[in-house]
Formats: sequence, C-alpha cells, structure tokens
Amino acid sequence: MTNDALHICQSAIDAVNPQTAIQTHVSLSKGGTSILIHDVSSSSTSSSTTATTIATTTTTTKSLEYHAKDYDQIYIFAFGKASSAMAYQTTQILSSSNHIPPISGGIIICKDDHATHQERQFLAKYNIDIKDASHPIPDERSVNATQDIGNTISSIPPEQKERTLIIHCISGGGSSLYTLPLSRSTSSASYSNSTSSLTLSDIAQTNKQLLASGMSINQINIIRKRLDQVKGGRTATHCHPCTSLTLVLSDVVNDPLDMIASGPIVPDDVSTWNLVWELMLEFDLVEGGAFELPIRVLELMKEGLEGLVEDTPKSSHAMFSTPIPALCNNNGDTTTNDGDDSSDNGRIIMRCETILVGNNVLAVQAAATKAKSLGYNPVILGTSFEGEAKEIAQVYISMAAHLQSQQHDGKKE
Repeated sequence: MTNDALHICQSAIDAVNPQTAIQTHVSLSKGGTSILIHDVSSSSTSSSTTATTIATTTTTTKSLEYHAKDYDQIYIFAFGKASSAMAYQTTQILSSSNHIPPISGGIIICKDDHATHQERQFLAKYNIDIKDASHPIPDERSVNATQDIGNTISSIPPEQKERTLIIHCISGGGSSLYTLPLSRSTSSASYSNSTSSLTLSDIAQTNKQLLASGMSINQINIIRKRLDQVKGGRTATHCHPCTSLTLVLSDVVNDPLDMIASGPIVPDDVSTWNLVWELMLEFDLVEGGAFELPIRVLELMKEGLEGLVEDTPKSSHAMFSTPIPALCNNNGDTTTNDGDDSSDNGRIIMRCETILVGNNVLAVQAAATKAKSLGYNPVILGTSFEGEAKEIAQVYISMAAHLQSQQHDGKKE
C-alpha cells in the first residue's frame, strides 16, 4: 500500500509539473506558422450530487491562435518559483519553428536555487536572463529584477509595440519575487498626487504583518496590489499596446486570476480602496492595532480612501477591452482567424489573454485516476478547503472514517 500511495502522489505531482503544464497547453500549428494555446480549465466545487463523488468538477475548453505573420518579435517574462521551468519549456516550443518570430529577450525572476543549470544555459541563448531573488519576503534583488522587466518593456519602440507579443509565465511566489514599491520618483503618473513613497522595508514588514494576521491569501493580495507599481493589472497596462499572453500555474484555492501573484496582468474589477480599508479594520492592521502596518503604508491607504491615489486598472482599459488588430478588418469589425489547423473558429482574441495551465484540481484528478487504475475506489472530497493544515487534516480523517464506516455497514459509496 505504501508503494501505491507513492505512485498516486507522484501522479498528482506530474500533472502540475511546470514543463508538463506548458506542453499540455502550448503547441505550434502543423506548418509551424502559428502558436496554439489550448485552454482546458478545471474548477471544483464541493457537493454531493452522486453517491461516489463529494466534489463536482467543471471543465471549460477554449483555444487561441497567434499567427506568426502578425508579429515581428517575442519577449518572455516570468516570475514565481516555477518560472524558469515554465519559460524553458515555452522557449523550447517556440524556437522549434523557423516561422515563429525571434525571441528578442526576456527576464525570469525565480527563488534562489530553483533554476537549473540546464535552464540557465538554454535560456541564455535567447537573451533570456534568469535572476534569483528572495521568497517569501522580497529583497532588493526582487526590486531590481522587476525594474529590469519594466525597463525592457519601456525600451520597445512605440512603432514596434503593435507587432510585439509578450508572453508572461506566472507561478506561486510571484507576489514577493515580482515587486516594485510605490514611489513618487519611479511610479507612473497615476500616483503623482501621492505624498507617500514606500520602501522595500515597508513592503517586507507589511508582508510579515499580513501573514501574521491570519488573512487568507486572497485578502493579502488585495492589499499587496495597492502597494506596488506592477500588481493589480498595472503590468498589463504598461505593456499596451503590445499583445500579452499570460500562462498561469495557480497556487491559490479556486484559481482567482486577479489574486494569483496579486494579478499583475489581469484587471482588478472586484477590490476597491473601500474594501481595503474594511480589511484593515477587520484584521486590526490600523495604527495602534495588533498587526499595525508601517506608517507610510497607512498614509497611502488613507490617501486611497480619500481618492488621492488612482485605483487599480479595470476591465474598461483598452488593454483588456479590445481585440488584437489581426482579428479586425478595416472597419474595426471582428473577423475569423484563418490558421492552418486551429480550432479557434473565429473566437475573438483580446489584446490581453490569461490562460490557466495548472492547479490543484488537475493534481487531485490525476491522483484519483491513478488510484482507480490501481484498483481503489477514489472519492474526491473537495479541492477548496482553506484553514490551518492540522485542522483540515482532522476534517479529512473524519470524512474518510465516515465513508469507511458506511462501507462496513454495507452501504454503497
């Protein structure tokens, strides 16, 4: 049984292996003239709709096609603990065809000792630089590497941006590895009215307090977004009018794309400054509170609440609301893609697209499939549990004991 358990666990790990995740979702057309993105997203909700399954899984499928003829260059940027592996596999796929535009460069920010020698050597051939940084508390290397990504995007001549494809690979750990504290001297014009300039120390201390307060990762990221120049959709708007494709390996329950790595490439339509202040009060993060945040952070929050600091970008921004020009005719109407083997069927591709390539649902499903092949009767109890690990473990033990007792009583499960 121990060997079976190890095989089941390994199947779950393999299902969300960064390179496997990219291989499953990214390929080239038969003629090598298009990049094909296969988005098969699975999400899970707890239920008891059948006698043998306590969680239901919903799978949605869509495909995207990016024609090589529409672009002159590609950049690859990645951040997170699995970023080097994701970028490595993406580059391998793109570089396998002479028809795909050249990779002009890129920057990968990963946790210390997470990038392999093979990944470093291979990516260096395409002018993609791997930079190590600290996790879970950001350090000066995180800031410098993030600034390098911003500088690289800014260096693309305006006349070339319409024909530039930027691919982002994001994984767990991205929030601390990819960070650029809000500062009047380096921030965008959106923050020119703010008198608060944050330091890396402010960000690090805030992260420590947020983690200590007992907030969920989603709640933490709502606050993180507003302390940073690159989070909460701001990276995406900085890329405009380039085409942006983001591949995400999720480490957040239920996969909210606007929360993973604090949502740097997706619009922030849910959270507001008012919600931020409510969280500040609820978790005692205010001045004199048990988890008081740094003074400059508190000043920023007050300015945001008073409308002195522009909020995060919303879906109405052109980066999120317009299709790529290649899918529009001269009248601005959408047209059908004509790829050699695409399953796109005329789907409108927006200028900024985000694709989920892996999550815990895929891992759980793979484990269940392997268990069944070994002769077991797997029961998926759910994939959306949150809380203290030791407490959740007791819940699982109780559920397993209940199922076992029913089976012993002769009841079908």
